[in-house]
Amino acid sequence: MTEPLTPDRLLRVDLSTRSVTSERVPEPWLRTFIGGKGLGARYLYDELDPGNDPLGPENVVLFMLGPLTGVLPGDARYAAVTKSPLTGTFLDSYGGGDFPAVLAGALDDHIGVLVEGEASEPLRLDVESGDATLEPSDNWGEDTVSTAESHDGAVACIGPAGEGRVAYATIASDAGKHMPGGAVPVRYSGPSA
Repeated sequence: MTEPLTPDRLLRVDLSTRSVTSERVPEPWLRTFIGGKGLGARYLYDELDPGNDPLGPENVVLFMLGPLTGVLPGDARYAAVTKSPLTGTFLDSYGGGDFPAVLAGALDDHIGVLVEGEASEPLRLDVESGDATLEPSDNWGEDTVSTAESHDGAVACIGPAGEGRVAYATIASDAGKHMPGGAVPVRYSGPSA
């Protein structure tokens, strides 16, 4: 029997350079902050300056998992952590359904995904076996149900409100059945399609 993976890494996705790297989470952070909200808050504190624009490329969005997500049966959760475009303050929102457990299985030894930068075109992030790739997306302008239906597997996405940078837009998963509350910044700076 193989030992279960202990997530101790983070996938860092830079939309500006279209690069994905895997980095080890600092050991003291793993001991002090127990996944999800705590570790996401620590990353946010480390990554951002107080005056950063929530809709600017210097903001980050983290998709963080708790230590038991995907391990125990039940309603798995993920935390979306960022600086809110609506309030300009710390935001942690939680979503459930199938997406968190599928993400946990796809991340292998990663506890989450940090998205930074700003894309010059709409992109899709595919995560599988602990690796991730960025691909052009042709779902810009579609609602969250249509976007989810056009992909195999679990999807977290924004719809037209998020694309239009509505300050209180949210992320949707499981074809719009689950949405963490609170606003999430859009990471694409080009014209809408």
